[in-house]
Formats: sequence, structure tokens, C-alpha cells
Amino acid sequence: LVGRADLVGAEAVCAAVGFLRRRTPIRPVVVLSATTPTSRRHRHAAHTLVATTGVAHIVHLPHDPRLAAGPPLRLHQVRAATARACLQVLTAIRTTQEVLGYVG
Repeated sequence: LVGRADLVGAEAVCAAVGFLRRRTPIRPVVVLSATTPTSRRHRHAAHTLVATTGVAHIVHLPHDPRLAAGPPLRLHQVRAATARACLQVLTAIRTTQEVLGYVG
């Protein structure tokens, strides 16, 4: 699931997690994406709220103006923090898949 890295976005993610858990036994990976430069306090508040749902994997995708530029990008063309967040998402997805037995 992807949501904005603020309280409104975190509330939407929490609602989506609840909705999905009532219908399927999923283990979501949540990405909180900063659409603008956000303060550490706002990011922490969003992360804390989503963590109350019991989600094991929450990744913060920092604001990166290059992502809004339009043309397709490669990982080496974004900021280092953005690239690290992308790799964290991939690692979390793989970990979740391994726990579910989809990856050997």
C-alpha cells in the first residue's frame, strides 16, 4: 500500500489495511511517500499511526523532485535516500513473500 507521509495519508493507509485484513490474510508492505518536503515530526506521526495496525514493513519514501519530473528514471538518477527507500521496499516485499512461502 502507498500513502502520503502525513497524518491524512496515514489514516487512509490504516483504513485500507483494515479493509484488506477483513477480506484476505495479507501481509502488506506500506510505503509512506512524501509529496513535499516534510518535517521529521510529521513523518514520525504518520509512521507511528500506521504502526498501530501491526504492519511489519513500513518504508518512508522521501520527497524527491526528480520523481515528479515526468520522464522514466533509473535508480541511479534519483537521490541516494530515494534509492535506499526503493531497495527497502523490495527487501520488505521479498521478506513477506518468503514468509508466505512464495519464494524459496
